[in-house]
Amino acid sequence: MAINELLDPSRAGQSAPSASVNNVIEVLYGGDDPKKAYHIPNGKISKIEIKESFFTKLPTVRLFLNDTGTFFDSVGFQIGNVINVKITPIIKNQDIIPKPYVNSKFVIQSINYYPDQDRKDYLYEINGIYAAEKYLNDICIWPVTEIDAINLDKQYNSEDLLNLICTRGGLKFISELKTSPDDNMAWLNCSLSYSEFADKIVKHAWIADDDMPILFVDKDGLAHYNSINNICEGAVKATYIQNTLYDMMYCDKSKFQSGKPSGYRTYNSVEFKNMGFVQNQGAYGIKTRIYNPYNIKELNPLEFRPFIPTNPLAVTLNDTCLREKEFHDSKTRIGNVSNKSPGQTDNFRYSFSKMHFKQTHAHYDYAPQHNESIKRAFYQQFAFLTVDAVNQPDYEYEPQQKISLGDRITIRTDSVASQSSIQSGDFIVASLLHTFFVNSNYTVIITGVSDGINGVGELKKQSDLNRK
Repeated sequence: MAINELLDPSRAGQSAPSASVNNVIEVLYGGDDPKKAYHIPNGKISKIEIKESFFTKLPTVRLFLNDTGTFFDSVGFQIGNVINVKITPIIKNQDIIPKPYVNSKFVIQSINYYPDQDRKDYLYEINGIYAAEKYLNDICIWPVTEIDAINLDKQYNSEDLLNLICTRGGLKFISELKTSPDDNMAWLNCSLSYSEFADKIVKHAWIADDDMPILFVDKDGLAHYNSINNICEGAVKATYIQNTLYDMMYCDKSKFQSGKPSGYRTYNSVEFKNMGFVQNQGAYGIKTRIYNPYNIKELNPLEFRPFIPTNPLAVTLNDTCLREKEFHDSKTRIGNVSNKSPGQTDNFRYSFSKMHFKQTHAHYDYAPQHNESIKRAFYQQFAFLTVDAVNQPDYEYEPQQKISLGDRITIRTDSVASQSSIQSGDFIVASLLHTFFVNSNYTVIITGVSDGINGVGELKKQSDLNRK
């Protein structure tokens, strides 16, 4: 791969940065103490990429450095060492003290070298993860002590236990749930890492019959525990419109505020993808059976119905120990119109949810399939939005106004040339790729997710009218 391809911003779907100084970049190798760490000169830095996502265990960093060999020959990068990245915006409003975009430690995981014979220098590509290796690699024995292990009456719900697991693994933790999860039990682990155990807890956690839990870590190392319904019910953080539409709105003085159209932010480009059938493996509902031979009274028969075979005369002892539960996620949480046809949503996946033991909470064996079903039904419509973060109103730099994972945003696709808005609508921010160029613009690729679209289209509307 050519060096220019690695550094070319168009590979990420963004336009080339303009030559203006917009932020202060400080990168320290070996720690966050300037007196002890190596300060990497800005002239050596070509690009910094930081990614935070619903779909990764920890935030990641990619650091691209150029050198002729005079500096890095004396430093010598090593896997496992720490790089501290601090990036602070320079803003026009002198009354606002800007907070850093990023001020986090990352641990180097890999180092790639690309020699350029024409320029007679090297490009270093350094890849790292947020500095919480313990969370990824160390085994999390739970309960911690033998006394706790003997005392199985010591129970936790998923919210309280995840707080302990994340903080002991090197992360910060915040729960954004409105109510405590109904999953108290004596959780056990002897072989999984902190992150694997956290994934298992979330997988078996129980929020509500029409809801599912979600755990993600932002670029500051803060683990957020929330539910999909709670996230979708949040207020819209920002509305993004095309640059051309933003310019056209200058003509409407009613939308002026300090010389700019109020309440909007702009994007350079947007792409939409519908994952549909592949994501859901062909089904949006589940029908499952749970084997419950020893604890028949533990499960609510109104929720976990006793199994009734087709032929009552062929009932066996095992059949009397079976319970059934059905779930069909037909709810549209954020999209105006479901992008799934009735022929898809009526499909069911049949399964067997193992055996229920009284030491686990009532939904422990059922929760993994239930939560997975909601996740697959929700992660349907993806939007990939490229934003020039510098060319936004100054409030973009205030911490409470920055776009973060889990925020709800509105994307408008109408423009001067076309008023089509079927793809417009609200999305949940599921991933952020921050790209910083030294002496250039700061861009963000926002990945938004939704479970539907804004409309069904004129042909569908006319077809529905004809049926009436």
